[in-house]
Amino acid sequence: MVDVITEKLMLLVSMPLESYPSPAAIIDQWIIVRLKKEHRESQALNEELDELERQIRILAGRVKDKVELLKLTDKLVMFHREMWDREDQVRNPTIPLQDRMRSAFEADMKNDERAKLKTEINKLFGLEEGSEAKIRRS
Repeated sequence: MVDVITEKLMLLVSMPLESYPSPAAIIDQWIIVRLKKEHRESQALNEELDELERQIRILAGRVKDKVELLKLTDKLVMFHREMWDREDQVRNPTIPLQDRMRSAFEADMKNDERAKLKTEINKLFGLEEGSEAKIRRS
């Protein structure tokens, strides 16, 4: 005879859920927090970074190709560095409004690149395509 607790565990194991947030979302947020720390230090950022790094370590055993993960992450870091500069331009009141508007539009269009990189990262963790929704059809 199987105990009711064991039966419940069998039921739970038969219905696994996907990771949330996705591995790519965790890595993406980790990159953003690291960039923020390059510009200012705070206890809150340190605590957020510690938690994100803990989550990444938990995920580490699930990655299928660590070399590819590093390549994709490097591209995502470069993306965020470029976007940081672009956003600085958008907020700069000394730049003509038309140029700032164009930069904002280009930044929005470039976000598709971020979604594609995150989708590729998620695939390395066994998640299906479509886990990052902001990809426009050309």
